[in-house]
Amino acid sequence: MTSLPTDTRRFAEFLRYAALAGIVIVVLSWGWTVLDPQRLADARAEELGLDRVGAALGPGARILLLVMAALSGAAVIATLIPAARLCRAYSRDAALSVEAAAAISGIGCGLVAQAAMGVLRRTGDTLALTLGAPAGERTLALGFGSTDLGLALAASLMLMIGLVMRQAVDIARDNAGFV
Repeated sequence: MTSLPTDTRRFAEFLRYAALAGIVIVVLSWGWTVLDPQRLADARAEELGLDRVGAALGPGARILLLVMAALSGAAVIATLIPAARLCRAYSRDAALSVEAAAAISGIGCGLVAQAAMGVLRRTGDTLALTLGAPAGERTLALGFGSTDLGLALAASLMLMIGLVMRQAVDIARDNAGFV
């Protein structure tokens, strides 16, 4: 069986460490958010086009905002972990392996989680940011955008590639028995 070129394996190892660094960055940024939730609230209010920048948050709103941020970060981590595993498989010259196929499927699952969190986070953040608003000014928004659709499409493709790759590994094993 042909080996992956050394440069490809080195690049895969570099990307593996980049994915692991991404996990650390997501965790640290969430920790920073816990220390200063008002900064998150202001940024999300501006992003969502709400006239609530600088508005004080009640404890329930603060908790909901932090939970939504944690779930969103968890979805990113759920994508980065299998990405690191895939790069590890490639760096070990295991491009056509069960490990690589499972990692690709895992990336697909992580992208599904990110697409779902895109919709849920907008809803939860809008609710959290308007929770303390006077009656008639509270908002609940549910919507999705092209980014969510793009993530869902990428997720379905990754899941399909992972499935087909797993089947290819099984076929290669069967064919190796005939030689």
